[in-house]
Amino acid sequence: MLYRESYLYSRRDPEAAPELAASRTAMLPDTLYLVPSPCLCHGLRTLVAALPASSAVLCVELEEPLAVVAAQAGRDLFVVGGRAALVPARDPGTVVARALALGSFRRVVSVRLSQGWKLHAQDYEAMARAIEDELSLSWRNRMTLVRMGRLWARNLLSNLAAMPWDDVEPLTPVVAPLVVCGAGPSLAAVLPWMREHRRGLHLMAVDTAVGSLAMAGLVPDTVVCLEGQAHNLRDFVPLSGAPVGLIADVSAHPAGFHVVRGRKSLLSSAWVDCGLLRRLGAAGLPIVTVPPLGSVGVLALYVAKLVARGPVFVSGLDFMFTPGATHCPGSPADRDESLRESRLYRRARGWAASYGAGARSAGAGRLSDPALEMYARLASEVSAGACFMDLRGGFGAPLPLEPMDEGDAAALVERYASSGSGSVPTAAPVEPAGCRAIAHAFLSSELELAEELRSTLRGAGGTRGLGDLVGLCDYMYAHFPDPDRVRALELDALKRLAAEASYWVGRLEDALATSDGATR
Repeated sequence: MLYRESYLYSRRDPEAAPELAASRTAMLPDTLYLVPSPCLCHGLRTLVAALPASSAVLCVELEEPLAVVAAQAGRDLFVVGGRAALVPARDPGTVVARALALGSFRRVVSVRLSQGWKLHAQDYEAMARAIEDELSLSWRNRMTLVRMGRLWARNLLSNLAAMPWDDVEPLTPVVAPLVVCGAGPSLAAVLPWMREHRRGLHLMAVDTAVGSLAMAGLVPDTVVCLEGQAHNLRDFVPLSGAPVGLIADVSAHPAGFHVVRGRKSLLSSAWVDCGLLRRLGAAGLPIVTVPPLGSVGVLALYVAKLVARGPVFVSGLDFMFTPGATHCPGSPADRDESLRESRLYRRARGWAASYGAGARSAGAGRLSDPALEMYARLASEVSAGACFMDLRGGFGAPLPLEPMDEGDAAALVERYASSGSGSVPTAAPVEPAGCRAIAHAFLSSELELAEELRSTLRGAGGTRGLGDLVGLCDYMYAHFPDPDRVRALELDALKRLAAEASYWVGRLEDALATSDGATR
């Protein structure tokens, strides 16, 4: 087959090589086999016939005439609901979406059944990488949910019961130039500039950057917190009790809302699509729903985009690091390593992160890893179109930020201050007693649901069917490795759910007891 002065198959035996390639391909479960430029589909039927039940084939064709040929040649394979699909598209996003529609996969294997892939070799490789990245992100998110989902739900219920509602206020617009401070290595270089222009700035720090700012004599105006575990409580120690604004997720560790003095604004990350979070969003509490961003630095960018009414500068959100130095001086990681240093110990954790599994070169002597690269992509999506300015001094992962040196930034701050930019209306204040009543009613309703599910699973029956109750209480098993089996009402999965229902009844009873004490 001759196309654009190139033979896509052997002139003597066009089917031999594709059939051999298909027969020699190792058949693995949970695998997406990517076929670039299937052309006449030689070898494709052999490949599809040998597929394990959990695997599929995705054919991609970037040449429109060849896409027409492939669709005709494989018309019996490319059928709705089949295990092979053809995507005649150049957009990686379209290819990734079609790949995900075929199933849930652990890996991508490229199989070349014609020489057509050479026409767009780099594009086909980029599409394979895009699918791999998406699968990696999907599995990483799933594993995070398995490990953290139960804790997040538990924290959410505890926080609703014990929230100091007198301190809660809606997200307030920020008129002054705002600096988003991450805990990356680049933060150290901009600290003197922030100290010099402190009076004209609003400092919004991620929790891990608080120590670095405090060491420089800077108390942030607001701190953004996402962490559900107790580890981040030490981040607030350098504040020494100074009041700051706390912008925190309702699934963050409950102690943070009491350790940090000052006003508090509440967010709710949609860490999983579940009935509990949907009901919370409709309850009428002053909680802003945000996407599941995973990184507190990316969340800070998202919040800055919501509240900023003036210039926004970005510092310390690097998503990369230098060998041995993963964070800026004064951050918890840096303080821990400093305390451990001795004649025989020199920052082992930093060096382990620099040269351990997953670390990879980001060029110019800088390092990154898959998690940081994923967060950098999310940061790029959040920052797109926001006109944020880059104060990272040329360090850090590429983000859609406007480069700016400290001199130009200082001039902008002074010009903005002298322009007399007035205040903007704030949101209506929170009524604490009303919030306590709403939170109490929400917890009571959730307890009734949990008790009805527990009773139904024990065979006592209820006003709703088991399938409906399982759907309403999906947060109880969202962290299971196999939530689909619960939704399918398989017996062994329901037995595990029964234990979970009893656990959550206990947690909700404790939360209501706390709420009763706060309401009286």
